[in-house]
Amino acid sequence: MKRSIWTEEYNHLRKALKRIRLEGNLTQYELADLLQKPRTYVTKYENADRNLDFVR
Repeated sequence: MKRSIWTEEYNHLRKALKRIRLEGNLTQYELADLLQKPRTYVTKYENADRNLDFVR
């Protein structure tokens, strides 16, 4: 059986990244500009529409 990519660890990371963005008083537009990406890039990660790969 294939493991789901939407694990609790992933959800924790996604929420932490959003919290850090908000604590830094950055909008999604501002963060996207810093990353040189479109706003939807940030939105899709925060809404779990796109998976963010990370190494433990």
